Amino acid sequence: MEVKSYFYNSKILNVPLCRIEVERITGEIEEERIVAVANSIRKNGLLEPLLLRKKPGGEQYFLVCGVTRYLALCYLRAVSAPAIVLSLTAAEAGLVPLIRQKTGRQLNCFEQARLLYFLLQKGRYTKQELCEALDLTTAEIEQKLQLLRLTPKQQNFLLGRGFGVTFAYRLCALPPKQRQEILTKVLLQNLTEPKAQALLDPPEPPKPPKAGKVCGVFSERLVLNSINNLAAQINKSGGKATVVTSVLENQTQYTLVLHGKGIAG
Repeated sequence: MEVKSYFYNSKILNVPLCRIEVERITGEIEEERIVAVANSIRKNGLLEPLLLRKKPGGEQYFLVCGVTRYLALCYLRAVSAPAIVLSLTAAEAGLVPLIRQKTGRQLNCFEQARLLYFLLQKGRYTKQELCEALDLTTAEIEQKLQLLRLTPKQQNFLLGRGFGVTFAYRLCALPPKQRQEILTKVLLQNLTEPKAQALLDPPEPPKPPKAGKVCGVFSERLVLNSINNLAAQINKSGGKATVVTSVLENQTQYTLVLHGKGIAG
């Protein structure tokens, strides 16, 4: 089997930083992260070379992978950096971070989505070609692209709070106004992800009444008929009963009278 190689050669070159151009940065890189990497480079050296591709017509290079390391070197005011030059087109260069993600290099879910979008829109890749290159299904790629429904501010908010991709996927399924309302509640109530998940669940339907419990409103006629029937049964059995009707404060009261003894009905 012939393995495709993107390397000009296996040599690590020492490339001046002034000749390296950053084409794009996916997402924000915190200054603390840059300083931490700079401190590591100052103490241990650059443990992994930058990956570059040659810019057509000259001695300039585009940075393919290693933005944080590049910014850390600039922070340290380094003059040059160890680098490996890859034989890549602009479209192929966009695949590198995603391929490295599959082999252990970490991109957050929103960075992956932005790179996929870039490759589909400007890299002239089809979804099928990306599926084959990244070992993903079409459904997985479409699901990742849905994350771009969130605004950059909303994406950074979720990342800053450490919310996982499952929460982000569920949030994307909601209308824009509802998404913002939920994130506002998360902020104001300082909710953790498990508690915020409850905001995404639909409200429970009202429980049906328990069996045997009478619900509703009785009509006045039904009440009066019941009392009259009771009085008739008493009179038929030899007793004497009458029904007295009175109105008190806009309420009608029926009283069943038995031989002078009143029973409120």
